[in-house]
Amino acid sequence: MVLSKKRLKLLILFLLYSTQAFSFTYDYVSSGSKVKWNSAIQSLVYHPSNSQGISSSSFASILENSLLQWNSVTPVSLSKSEGNGTLANGQNDVYFSNGSELAGGAGVLAVTQVAYKESTGEIIEADIAITDDYLHYPISTSAFGQNYLGDILTHEVGHFLGLGHSEVESSSMVFELGGGQNTISNDDILAVKNLYTSSPSTRITGKVVAKEYLPVFGTQVEFISKSTGKVLAGVISDASGNFSIEGIDEDIFVSLTPTKNSASLSSAYKYVRSDFCNSSTKYVKSFVQGCQKSNEGFPLKIRPSALSNRDLGNLSIRCNSGVPVDYMIGKGGTFDYDFLLNGNVVRNGFIGFFSSSELDNAGGDTIQIDLTSFTVPNSTTYLKLNLSSQEFYSPSVFTVKITDGLNNITNYTYQVSSDGKVTSDRSITLLLSYTNNLKNNFKIEITPSSLDQFISDHSSYKKSQIMPGITTLGESSTQYLLTSDIVNVAGSSILTEILPKYSDESLCLDGKVPFQAASLVNTSSKSSKTTKSDDPKMMACGSINTQEPPYNGPTAMFVGLILCLLIIPRKKLIS
Repeated sequence: MVLSKKRLKLLILFLLYSTQAFSFTYDYVSSGSKVKWNSAIQSLVYHPSNSQGISSSSFASILENSLLQWNSVTPVSLSKSEGNGTLANGQNDVYFSNGSELAGGAGVLAVTQVAYKESTGEIIEADIAITDDYLHYPISTSAFGQNYLGDILTHEVGHFLGLGHSEVESSSMVFELGGGQNTISNDDILAVKNLYTSSPSTRITGKVVAKEYLPVFGTQVEFISKSTGKVLAGVISDASGNFSIEGIDEDIFVSLTPTKNSASLSSAYKYVRSDFCNSSTKYVKSFVQGCQKSNEGFPLKIRPSALSNRDLGNLSIRCNSGVPVDYMIGKGGTFDYDFLLNGNVVRNGFIGFFSSSELDNAGGDTIQIDLTSFTVPNSTTYLKLNLSSQEFYSPSVFTVKITDGLNNITNYTYQVSSDGKVTSDRSITLLLSYTNNLKNNFKIEITPSSLDQFISDHSSYKKSQIMPGITTLGESSTQYLLTSDIVNVAGSSILTEILPKYSDESLCLDGKVPFQAASLVNTSSKSSKTTKSDDPKMMACGSINTQEPPYNGPTAMFVGLILCLLIIPRKKLIS
């Protein structure tokens, strides 16, 4: 009986229509409605029987934690109850299996099957199946163990709620299993709030273009917190180049990067291209900087408008990343980073860069921040720095050495979080001397190591513990963002900002578009059948290395199905 239930679902695979996608992604039915639950209360029935050696109490505890993560940010109340091992239609089951529902390819650890009404997008049932193949894919109950159950369940519960995959490095919804996915991120929070909440909120819109104002389809637009340097969320530009997001209410930087894994999105993004530069090379990750040459390498701070729309206008892709001119001229020497002028902030941060040939060499970047002429107001004033690189899928790990004006040295290396994730991105606060300004002259030495070299030197770690999805989503070179501020003991800025007025990038468009890529969104009501050759895996909902054909169901009320699978690193993740 169990197999007949699952086989029935596998026979009714239909790909949902998609319109504008988010880096946190949703699916839409032909009416334009999002696929989601309408009922505010959903119960998951878990069946603890397994060959993995996982006790019923451990399974229940880890599942409860995953549900609590999502319950804290969504209006859908999720609860659990223990089942008797019998799966049933009309019941949301969570169970271990070696059945056909997990036959999506090598490395599949879990799959979420979501049944919905084609006419409205309402989810009517969702089941989560976890591999019970202990021999090949052992599941761990430790956050530091291989294939942690908490990472799997939090990811799959996101699919249960209607979320697709994300290309934001810290997201639980990254398509590949890695450390830290048991804890939801800002990207996940904004994703579920944008899906289920319709209350008025801050809204940011814009358009990604190339030369001649041609729209660029499939650009990942990321919103980076000025205060932390972390990616808050990402959206993906549609076929007209447009993007929008709601719910960001803090000062941000904005970056543009080509979508790396369009196969994990819907078929609307099947033909996304990024070879818009000379010799058909790809455009690169870049930050919105405006068009003034003096702003090169210094990202513009953007402040959302409270309870209204903030239109960023035209944002240009770039064929080079854009770093400060003085920084590049002084590469190998010292870059004097002057972010203050007469005690006021004139820069919020800058972009640094390491080519692949610079990694693993003895050198690095040296940045000088001289605050000896700054009047420190009291004894609890700090220089705050944020160093972000892994957030952007840069394939490296940093060590940082800071020497103050009195030759006091502090070294910073990688950190391992409580959920097993390895990172060298960090926030650093340096106490400024109130009595001896000579101390307030800081030399910051950033030394990169390639990810491959780091793994070679630290064999107990895996790439996925540093950056899940790095094999597919990783950049070819290393960028970093270093932000700076003067703050009080509470972490609040004490300075006045005198920053360039925001303007869009209409006057400095880059890239040459070979053609205007078109979305595969079906704008008619006609249903069509796909052939098996279009998708030999017969999977919907976005997969790595798996194409997604337009499985269009009838326009009358029908039940469709999303398959959302989670895989081990460097294996296919089919959703």
